[in-house]
Amino acid sequence: IEDAAMRRAFSSDLHATVHDASVFGYLGALAAYRDAARWLDAQLEYLRANRDTVEKAVASMPGLAMAHVEATYLAWIDASGLGLRDPHALFLEHGVAMSPGAQFGAGQFVRLNFGTQRARLTEALRRMAGALEAARG
Repeated sequence: IEDAAMRRAFSSDLHATVHDASVFGYLGALAAYRDAARWLDAQLEYLRANRDTVEKAVASMPGLAMAHVEATYLAWIDASGLGLRDPHALFLEHGVAMSPGAQFGAGQFVRLNFGTQRARLTEALRRMAGALEAARG
């Protein structure tokens, strides 16, 4: 910013720890609101298909259950049917890094982020099934 007074005003941190969006963030959001309806529709369709993939896979895995989700890309998976103290550790051992339910006060749950590429999600679900097979012996 060439004008010194404007530069000082712009650079002063009036919000302490919470900052406003940058110019680039503002322009990106503006473009998204104005021009990205087709992209958003495609993204939502992709995420719904990922959700459906997760729901179907989890339903086929003994000891796991999950509620249908509509407003997120995070699957909250109930692993209490496995009878394990730490289901998160089991899945992590087999290469699936989910959020441990203990972080949210429910240690028998794991949280899977399905907002990813389908191939990566399919691989994670395959590894989860493998983890369950290993746990059954």
